[in-house]
Amino acid sequence: MSQYTRTHKDSGRLYSKGIRYFPDGNTRSAAHFPPFAPYMTHGKGCYVYDEDNKRYLDFLNNYGSLILGHCHPKVVTEMSRQLTRGTVFGAPTANQIRLAGLICKRMPSIEKIRFTNSGTEAAMYAVRLARAFTKREKIIKIIDGYHGTYDDVIYNGEKRVTPHGLTGETAKNVILVPYNSAELVEKIISRHKKQIACLIVEPMLGAGGMIPAQSDYLQRLRELTSANNIILIFDEVLTFRLALGGAQELFGIRPDLTILGKMIGGGFPIGAVGGRSDIMQLLSEEKKGVFHSGTFNGNEASMVCGYITLKELTKKNIQRLNALGDTLRRQLFEIMGRYLRGIKITGAGSFCQIHFNVDSSFKRKQTHFFERLTPLFHIMLLNKGVFLSKRCAFFLSIPMTERHINYAVQKVADVLEELKYITRKADIKLK
Repeated sequence: MSQYTRTHKDSGRLYSKGIRYFPDGNTRSAAHFPPFAPYMTHGKGCYVYDEDNKRYLDFLNNYGSLILGHCHPKVVTEMSRQLTRGTVFGAPTANQIRLAGLICKRMPSIEKIRFTNSGTEAAMYAVRLARAFTKREKIIKIIDGYHGTYDDVIYNGEKRVTPHGLTGETAKNVILVPYNSAELVEKIISRHKKQIACLIVEPMLGAGGMIPAQSDYLQRLRELTSANNIILIFDEVLTFRLALGGAQELFGIRPDLTILGKMIGGGFPIGAVGGRSDIMQLLSEEKKGVFHSGTFNGNEASMVCGYITLKELTKKNIQRLNALGDTLRRQLFEIMGRYLRGIKITGAGSFCQIHFNVDSSFKRKQTHFFERLTPLFHIMLLNKGVFLSKRCAFFLSIPMTERHINYAVQKVADVLEELKYITRKADIKLK
């Protein structure tokens, strides 16, 4: 921590100014960690640069939204051109149809689509559509599943909801189940099937640990929801990048509704909800059903840059990036397993996360040292020029090569050697 503070003086000064105006000195809860986050100035390719002129290999990529990395030449060119033509018109445009057509072509389950400003909005409308279509109120949500900050999908079983700004009605209408547990879902549906509007699930649990779905889990959810007229919602905000048609292509499953976001905006704010025509038609103004609007929905910046991004995300590029992810997970497991017990490396394709001192069900065995290991590991990697999420999650980008993977793994090895020295001094034994 002292090394980080000493070498990030300009970021520290900005943090001191920032806390006058923002809680935690920034405008995004996920961006905060002690003592303060580096304040960035620019990015290029797979690198970002901060106020102290430090360069980082960027494994955060704005939590996966920048799959082409920073300032991709085609994105910059098209965006510059669009700026001279206008960014938002309050009317439909050809660019909206172009991006919508490409998404629908890649995801056959999406027969009709609507754009939003964020994944949170997309989740909100997906749940609202499901309730309107089924005329039911309860939803099934996965424990630790993340679908943005809308009340019904941010609830995670807190015993007291009011400190979080939620209401008792939210807790009443949300049924929580563990990930990869179709048996429990079956029991809940048998009890409440006349009340359940939808089941919302990520094909890979993202913020909950980058834990992939078991082989038959999603298929069983599809069978259970279909048999009971419950809307199955796939949240593919993260997993769309795993294949041309997202995780639903890999699993061969057709959900009723799909939520998208992040990379489909090419670095600009976006979200989308799409799916079956009969459900999506409830958004029609002529139907007078679910009202959907938003000042910046379908803005030209997101439409143009999103289209370029998806066109660049070819099958070949996806396969290469997924292979790099396989290499990163394998090498991290090999090197970290030499030093630490209870290590798990999770993820799929171009996602990866390190878990410290967990058992087979990902329950952390807390000790005074190991409960602090994740933030410690994170700050030590920052000191060595590797930028990743504070939960030690990696999001790969197209500009990366095996050289970048090897660099990151070497920095992890360096951190482990330092940890070995630290723990020896503290009389804590590693492997």
